Amino acid sequence: MPNVLKRGIGLPLYAQIKQKIMADIDEGILGTNDYLPTLKDLSAMYGVSLMTCNKAVSDLVREGYLIASRGARTRVSDRRKKGLFPTGLKGHIGVFFHCLEGEGEKSIDMNKAPWTSAIYASMQENMLAGYSFTMMPVRDNEKDLWKIISDTGNFDGFILFPLPYSSKLLMLVERTNKPYVTVNRWSEEINHNYVMASYYQGSAEVADYLIDAGINSFLVLMLNTYRYSQILKIRGFQEALMRRGVSLSRLDIREANGSHLEAGKEALRAYWQEKGRMPEAIFSHGDYLAMGAIEFCQELGLKVPEDVSVIGSTGTDMSEKFNPALSVLKAPMWELGQTAMRMLCQMMKEGVSYLPGREIPMHFILRDTVKRKEVIRT
Repeated sequence: MPNVLKRGIGLPLYAQIKQKIMADIDEGILGTNDYLPTLKDLSAMYGVSLMTCNKAVSDLVREGYLIASRGARTRVSDRRKKGLFPTGLKGHIGVFFHCLEGEGEKSIDMNKAPWTSAIYASMQENMLAGYSFTMMPVRDNEKDLWKIISDTGNFDGFILFPLPYSSKLLMLVERTNKPYVTVNRWSEEINHNYVMASYYQGSAEVADYLIDAGINSFLVLMLNTYRYSQILKIRGFQEALMRRGVSLSRLDIREANGSHLEAGKEALRAYWQEKGRMPEAIFSHGDYLAMGAIEFCQELGLKVPEDVSVIGSTGTDMSEKFNPALSVLKAPMWELGQTAMRMLCQMMKEGVSYLPGREIPMHFILRDTVKRKEVIRT
C-alpha cells in the first residue's frame, strides 16, 4: 500500500485512503479475509490522524469492503460471495474538460485549473457503486469535438466543464440523445441540465459588504473571454450598488488576458497607467487575478487593505496561504461536483433527458485583504 497522499487537491485525506485500500483489494494485493493494518499502523503509513484513518475504515466497513468484529482485527470481505456489489457497470460517464496544454493529456492539473480539479475530485468521491468515468480532454481545436463525439457509443451520460467551444460541444452532445449535466449555466437561455454557483447572489453580497465598509470606488477585474458566470457576477455587483444608491460611475470594469497571477498584474498596471489612480476596492473573477493585483499594489507602495481592498472569487487553498491571506467569494466546488454527479445518475437511472438547473449559494470569506466594517457600539 503506497503511503503518499496528495494534499490540497480538494479530495479529503480519508477519501484518498479509501481509494488506496479499495485499489489494493481490486488488484488482489489484499485478498479475501486478509487483515488490514491497524489504525495506528495506517496513521503512521499515511502521516494522518487516527480519526482520519478510522473514518476511511468505517466507511469501507459500511460499504461492505471490510468486516469489523469486536475483539478482532478488521479484514477484507468476500464481496462477490455476499453479493454486496454489482458485477457490471450501471453506467459509464464521459467527462469533457478543457485540456490546457500537452498532447494527449488525461488529467487535470490542480495548479493550472484548481476550480476544475476540485469539482472533479468531488465527483470521484461521490461516484456511486457501479458507475465509472473516462476523461475526455478537449484542446483548442474545434475538430477535436467531432472526433470525440463520434466515439460516444460507449457512454451512458456526460458531464461537461466549460471550454472554448462550449456551445458547439453542447449542440453535439444533445444530438446523442443521452443525458448530460453542464458545470455552470452556459447561457441565459438554458434552464435545464446544469449545476452552478449562485454568482449573482455572491457578488451582490460582496458589493453590500464593501459599501458597508465605507468604500466608494470599485474595480471589477474579469477575463477577456465570454462566460455567463461573469455576466452574472457583474450584474449582481452593479445591481447591489444601485439598490444602495451608489452611482455606477464609481465602478470600473476591466478585462485580464488570462486567469493567472501575471495577468492580474498586467491588467491592473494598464488601469493605473490609464487612470493615474487606484480604486479603493478590487473584485476579481478568480483568486490568481486578485493575487496579481495585490502584488502590483505592493510594487506601487500601496498597502492592502489599508489603501486598497482586494477580493478573489474562487476560494482555492492557495488563497488562504497567500500573504496577506486573500478574502474570497468562495465557489462551492465540492457541492458542484456532488450535485452534478447525483443529477446525472438520477437521469440515467430514471431514463430522463432533462432536469431543472440547480444553483448553490456562494459564501464571502473575510480574511486579511479587505477593509473591516466599523462596529458601532451603543
